[in-house]
Amino acid sequence: MRILALDHGGRYIGVAISDPEKTIAFPREVFEYKNENEIIEYLKKIISQEKIGEIVVGWPLSMGGNETEQTRKTNTFIELLEANLSLSIKKMDERWTTAQAKRSDGDHSVAAQIILQTYLDMIK
Repeated sequence: MRILALDHGGRYIGVAISDPEKTIAFPREVFEYKNENEIIEYLKKIISQEKIGEIVVGWPLSMGGNETEQTRKTNTFIELLEANLSLSIKKMDERWTTAQAKRSDGDHSVAAQIILQTYLDMIK
């Protein structure tokens, strides 16, 4: 089973997927959405196609480690996932991922890749 990582933003979600051995993270795409139903249908399709067994969501904290408005929005997003998907959902600190992605000329999918690779390295 693969692991799916999500970098949740205002209108965009960066998506990355691990290899089946859960060693390497690959950026997949940036999904632009208009409503919650679109998100859930999109994720159900990926979960089925890619044989996803777990989801990791970037957890946006302030540089001091405190929750922010974006943290609260992401928590609401995680609650949506938990209510509609029957997979384990983990949070992964993403404080440095956006800066890293921008330095490499990346986007939300690269941020999701960084989140996922950090998680994969941590669980090994």
